[in-house]
Amino acid sequence: MSGFAAKVHDTPMGKILAICDHELLGRRLTGRLGDVDVSLDLIAYREFYDSGVVLDEDEITELLSQNKMYVINAVGERIVNLLIDIGITRQEDVKLIGDVPHIQVYYIRKEE
Repeated sequence: MSGFAAKVHDTPMGKILAICDHELLGRRLTGRLGDVDVSLDLIAYREFYDSGVVLDEDEITELLSQNKMYVINAVGERIVNLLIDIGITRQEDVKLIGDVPHIQVYYIRKEE
C-alpha cells in the first residue's frame, strides 16, 4: 500500500512526528553507519509509527504546516524525499539503514 504511516507523540518537550513509507511497516532494516551496525525494527516498533491511518503527501504537508514538531523521525525513500522537497531537511543529512533512507530532524528552541 502506498502512502505514509504517521503518528504524533505529545511529550513534555513538544511533539514528535514518527513517519515512514507505509510499505516499510513490518520490516526489519539493518545496515552500517560508518563502523557501527544499526537496525530499525518496524515490526517491534510499528506502533511508534502507525496511527492506523494511511496518509498521502498532501495530508503530510498539512500535518507539518499545522503542528510545531520538536522532532521528526522519518524512514523511507518517499517520505525523506518529500521532507527534502519541502525544505525541512537536506540530502546531505540523510543516513541509510541498508538501502533505506532515514532522517531525524531536531528543532532547538531557546529557553526564555
